[in-house]
Parts: sequence; C-alpha cells; structure tokens
Amino acid sequence: MEETLQYDKSTNSYSRGFSLIELMLVLTILSILLFIAVPNFSGFVSQTRLSGAKDRLISSLSFARTEAIKRGSPSIICRSVDGINCAGNIVIAATRDWAGGWLIFSDENENNLLDNNELMRMETDLNSSLTIEFSRGDLIVFNHLGVLQNAAVNEQTFVLSDAGDNAAVTALSVLATGRIRSCKDWNSGGGSCNDS
Repeated sequence: MEETLQYDKSTNSYSRGFSLIELMLVLTILSILLFIAVPNFSGFVSQTRLSGAKDRLISSLSFARTEAIKRGSPSIICRSVDGINCAGNIVIAATRDWAGGWLIFSDENENNLLDNNELMRMETDLNSSLTIEFSRGDLIVFNHLGVLQNAAVNEQTFVLSDAGDNAAVTALSVLATGRIRSCKDWNSGGGSCNDS
C-alpha cells in the first residue's frame, strides 16, 4: 500500500495515514476471515471439551483400577448427579448418562455402596453440553486384581458427545481384564470402534 503524506500546518509536520479505500479493503478481508474461522472454532471447542472429558474419565478409570490393586479391595466408580451420592448401585445392561459426574470409592466392605470414609475422588465439574453414556448402568467395579468384577460382556463402553457439534463423538471401552481402550474412530450407527 502506498502511504499518503499530508502536511499539517498546526504542528508544522507531515502526518501519515491510510485512505478510506485501503481501510475498507482491510475490513472486508478481516470479515471474510472471521466468517471462515468462527464455524471451525466452534468445532475446535467441542473437540477440546470432549478430549478433556475423555482424559478425565481415563484418569479416573486408571486411578480406580490402581487403587483396587494397591488396597486389595474393590474400587468402584459410580455415576453421580449431585457430586455427593451415587445415583444408583446396580450394574445392568442399560445405558446411563454420566455427564453429571462420578465418584470413586474403595468398597472395603464390598456392599457396592458409598459408605463413610470410602470416597477417594470425585469428578463433578463437567461442561453441561457434554453427554457421557455408559453401557452398563450406574457403576463400574474393579476387583482386588484390577479386573472388572461381574463382567458379563467383553467390553463396557463409554460414549462421549457434545451438543455443540453433532459430529463430535468419541468413545472408550474397558475390557474385562481392566484394560482401558480409547477409540479414535467411533461408529455411532453401529455402536462400535472402527480402529484397526
């Protein structure tokens, strides 16, 4: 761009500036860039929320499994809606939403209930646009060997999605051995992981 110089009589010097056409051209380019960037940024934010929630879930599952082995007693992760109590105490073949958070406790008396002095960790401050569905009900139990207790199926699956981006879906599964598997390519229609 060519600068234009104008003589200012009051200060006895030249002032530099841009013409109105140059200013309008810059504003037009900026508006086009923003028009392109904003939708992509929304998808980025959704993916970031999902990634953060998935990392917290993996961390919680790993922690519970490690504590079960270390303490020699079952560790339980239960879904919670209030951050204080477990929402239920059953393992069933029904999907439950865990987006309200979860509690991790050491079940030393093996009654599948959160009793006094058993709470080890809580995860409750999740974004309200997230949905976390677990395929096996209200809780997941690791026995003293770190494997899933009463595992009726080979995998127990968590599916995470974000209301801000319908295409943003990811999953992870816990194998009967207690191993946590993160799915990079989740098939929502078939409910399976397409990772090779």
